[in-house]
Amino acid sequence: MGRHAEAHGPPGTCCRSASGTASARPQLTALFAIRHREAPDGLRSQIFTTGASVKINGFAAGSALAGPLAAHSLGTGLLAAAFVECFAVLVFLACGIDGCDVQTPFRTPSPARAA
Repeated sequence: MGRHAEAHGPPGTCCRSASGTASARPQLTALFAIRHREAPDGLRSQIFTTGASVKINGFAAGSALAGPLAAHSLGTGLLAAAFVECFAVLVFLACGIDGCDVQTPFRTPSPARAA
């Protein structure tokens, strides 16, 4: 355990964990709203399930890679994380956002769903 966690004990650790969870909730809410808005009605449950599966597999892969890196050197782990973030930015810039319909971000509700 780190020096900071030892200084405040379990209550401090629990409070920091709760604050981290609370700060992630707006992002999760936005993710669900976008999935719900953009997914076709017949595929919505499959898209939500697939999204959750990809997220869990990503956490598992990240943990599997981070363990040996952290055991080797903390600096190496941080450098690898920075490299992955830079790679993600490059992929985003290469793909662009031309496919996004920025002018009309919301679908118009169908009369059946509006009733």
